[in-house]
Amino acid sequence: IVEKAKENKHVLVILNTVSEAQNIYKKLRESYENVKLLHSRFIWKDRIEKEQQIQKDYKQTEGVIWVTTQLVEVSLDIDFDVLFTEVAPVDSLIQRMGRIYRHKKHDYLGDYNVYIYTEVDEKKTSRIYEKVLCDKSIELIRENLDKESYLTSYSKRKMVETLYSEEFLRKINSNYIKKWKEVEEILDSKWEKLLVKKAQQMFRDIFTVEVVPYRFKEIVQELEKDYYNLKQIDDKQKRKKERLRILKQINDYKVPIPLYWLSQNKSTFEYDPELGLIILGKEFEYEPNLGLVNNAIE
Repeated sequence: IVEKAKENKHVLVILNTVSEAQNIYKKLRESYENVKLLHSRFIWKDRIEKEQQIQKDYKQTEGVIWVTTQLVEVSLDIDFDVLFTEVAPVDSLIQRMGRIYRHKKHDYLGDYNVYIYTEVDEKKTSRIYEKVLCDKSIELIRENLDKESYLTSYSKRKMVETLYSEEFLRKINSNYIKKWKEVEEILDSKWEKLLVKKAQQMFRDIFTVEVVPYRFKEIVQELEKDYYNLKQIDDKQKRKKERLRILKQINDYKVPIPLYWLSQNKSTFEYDPELGLIILGKEFEYEPNLGLVNNAIE
């Protein structure tokens, strides 16, 4: 990865989990300076700045490494030279490949520029992707590479259609259909079955809550004071405008986390019912270049 960056390449590294992205970022920083990190556990203020930066960096001439998660698969318009990615189902891999050589006006004729790493932390990856889907995806890619090791657009469509066909899923004994039907049943129940423990486990990484890291506690508490002091303003329109301004500032210091973190972690947290504000305890560390770290869970 570093060698490519030293050749003034724009290198994109995509990991399957935030914790793994943070680990790889720290390792790369040991041997290369221009390494940056983007994932979903930055406060909104930092995340917006990073999303803007990644869309600017690929236009620069200097070599840069961006370590990211699935966040960049479809949400950002970026164009890098080289991709290093952990294994995932073929539809996700194709989305990731689409971040490479995206806006170039000429065909790519250089060395390999997509590297898929199949040896991953199974405990982490299996929470997101079923192993058999990842394994079969690699097999499909190998089968569909042309003689020059390219994947055509036709081959990409064909692989996705094959992997998610009911016949193929049954053939490889995937749980995909079973889980699909379970989710469908929950949704058709008008969410009544969400109270069932199994349903909560199934959706545990989807249900999130926005919280304020302890690092920004004093800043947010000062903003809270300003918010409550607005009651002294008689002009309703002015008071409403100022409320929105302060709430926007408070929101900048929030970060989304899985809801189960609050129940599984022994960390204390403060709650303001009027503003619906949760401030995490000291156990959750936050660094502007690294994001929120929960060592107790991950």
